[in-house]
Amino acid sequence: MFVTFTRLFFLLLVGAIAFKVWQILGSKDNSLIARLLFILVLVLIVSALISPDSQVGLVVLGILSIFFRPLGLSILLLLIASIFIKNGKIDKPGPTLILIALLILILASTPVFANWLAQQVEKVALKTVQTDLCCGERAGAIVLLGRGTTEPKLPYRKQIQLTDTGDRIPYAAQLFRQDRGPFIIVSAGPRQELINPIIEANDVKQLLIYMGIPPERIL
Repeated sequence: MFVTFTRLFFLLLVGAIAFKVWQILGSKDNSLIARLLFILVLVLIVSALISPDSQVGLVVLGILSIFFRPLGLSILLLLIASIFIKNGKIDKPGPTLILIALLILILASTPVFANWLAQQVEKVALKTVQTDLCCGERAGAIVLLGRGTTEPKLPYRKQIQLTDTGDRIPYAAQLFRQDRGPFIIVSAGPRQELINPIIEANDVKQLLIYMGIPPERIL
């Protein structure tokens, strides 16, 4: 719903801007070159929407993504509103665009809006990377990306400590206990930040053993 609304809003915004710019370029004061440049930009935008994975699409959408953000969209609306300033006065819909730009900045500055927006993005990401197995299906192995999940084991530390991403370790153990795979493959290389680098995967393996995973099932 959020993605559909965003696309519809973007298409309407691009259409309105294109129509207004074309009207301005249609005046006698503008040259044919300006109209050709406008058509070229319009073709690039349409091409990016049709083929977003192409090189042109990635570059154009990367630039356009700025205007999806509250600050970029507000600046865009203010720039459009400046077009309607003539002889020290601003014609319609200039005042409305300025009001909308200010409202966007105010709303986007509230924690409620930020949390809501983050939740919408997370829902889309969960649907995209959904990996839950169905109907008792088992994988060939459970792969645990363990790099950065544990703190360096310094001499004054008596036990292995987890980082913010350390929840991957108990989750992998949970999947193993649910019989989602016969092995846990731990991927974590040497700690380069230490003078004598040690393999982080050994610490992760030790934690998995503490959680009841048989050592012979950890690779």
